Amino acid sequence: MLGKLLILQVLALAVVSTADTLVNTISGFPQQETPIYYPKTSYTHSPKHTQFKVKNYTDYGEITYSSDDCGYCSLFPDIRAPMTFCPIGNNSFWFTGDSQTTVFRAPDGSQTTDTKSLFYVAMPSSETPNEIYDYPFGLDGGGLSPSSSSDLSWGVIPQSDNESEDGAPLPRSHCSSISSTKAIQFWESWTANNESRGSFLVEYTLDIDNNTLEVTRYEDLYGATAKKQYNYGLFSSMLVNHVVYMYALDSSSYGNYQDIFVASAPVYTVSDKSTWKYWLNSSKTWTSVEPLATKNRSSDAIYSLTGDDQFVMANKDCESCEHGRFQAGGSIFYSQYHRAYLMIYVSTADPTAYIIEYAATPVGPWSTNKKVLYTDTENNIQAALATPFMFSTPDAAGEAGKSIMLTPASPGTYMWAHVVELTFA
Repeated sequence: MLGKLLILQVLALAVVSTADTLVNTISGFPQQETPIYYPKTSYTHSPKHTQFKVKNYTDYGEITYSSDDCGYCSLFPDIRAPMTFCPIGNNSFWFTGDSQTTVFRAPDGSQTTDTKSLFYVAMPSSETPNEIYDYPFGLDGGGLSPSSSSDLSWGVIPQSDNESEDGAPLPRSHCSSISSTKAIQFWESWTANNESRGSFLVEYTLDIDNNTLEVTRYEDLYGATAKKQYNYGLFSSMLVNHVVYMYALDSSSYGNYQDIFVASAPVYTVSDKSTWKYWLNSSKTWTSVEPLATKNRSSDAIYSLTGDDQFVMANKDCESCEHGRFQAGGSIFYSQYHRAYLMIYVSTADPTAYIIEYAATPVGPWSTNKKVLYTDTENNIQAALATPFMFSTPDAAGEAGKSIMLTPASPGTYMWAHVVELTFA
């Protein structure tokens, strides 16, 4: 089990920007290796163990972080942003966002007000994946907040000028590791009035020797017109044979909140949308012409719900959702143990249950068994996030994916999350 790390007293931050990108570099965070085994995969597989029988569950409890104020504090991110997991090489991070207004009081009695999102730096281990051993750091467009607020002191992910004044960026799904030092993640930009500005891509570059994490925010993929587009990458993303597959939910103004679509791009040009291709399931072909969400396109979706069933996080009429209009986050990844690609989501048919489907290729065809993988006996689940990487250690070679980490997040005034290890039989 990990020993408690000391809280950082010094954190360096550098900000670089160009016309198209914003870059922050942070340093001074604690190093805690979490050895991870990344199985190699081909495009097509022959699935096995698809009954998805569960051997056992281990519930590690709520995600907590260390603080001088409360010892170990339960972590309650804003309902719009689940805890997202980011493996980079042999290190792991938790990322989340929490749009909020904070009042800073100086010793002379003066006050300043700032709207922020939070970035939680964590180096969890497979023994205690729910324990975060560092403070959250605020995002404020790259500037430094008054030191009187130790929990919200440092900018990490660059914010646009609009976000610095109104709203914040929020993550939706887990990262995709693309090399031993890099990972990518798709974020959604929000206004303070809970309206989406669209989405953008973030690339993380970890330099262990110099103890730095470079965070590059590329130009927005989708802007305010996102209601007529599919926000590829927000539902999930994964790397297969040097190609990134980016999944989107049809939550547009024309959508039925039931369909999942996919785009792909070479990993080294994924930030350039001109290199993207889009899967048309009706003809089983890729096209370089991006389809617009100006009508119902269920025939080109890789997976669809039916009847009144809808993906929970995209259900704009969800009575239990405080903010409503936000993108969905699910999980699609390769499991070596199952020799298959797995899709995990939560729907309105049973908002307490993780549902699992599988496919032999990243585009399907996907099973339609609606197998219940896990049920939360106390709360509805707002974010269906899962990953095989926390428990895919080098010892798991050949069976990576036999144990996966679930991070059920439940709605309320705030979204709380806990960590569950699920081991298949």
